[in-house]
Amino acid sequence: MSPKLRFDLQSAGGNTTDFEIPDQVVADLGGGGHPKVHAHVGRGQIRGAIARMGGAYWLGVSAADRTACDRLRPRARGRA
Repeated sequence: MSPKLRFDLQSAGGNTTDFEIPDQVVADLGGGGHPKVHAHVGRGQIRGAIARMGGAYWLGVSAADRTACDRLRPRARGRA
């Protein structure tokens, strides 16, 4: 059975949105630092690979995926 996890969709500005994935979740998924995932979000699905950027792991979400997933709306992400 696949685990159920909850994450906030974040915006880096412009049309860029993604989910930050905790290090332990990435380790549990296996596949090194770039595991492929199939996520059910809202009424849609996202298929992609988790990537490490800026010291954190992220799953990118395209505009088409956001529309297919019941118009997901990201939260603004602050800059460090």
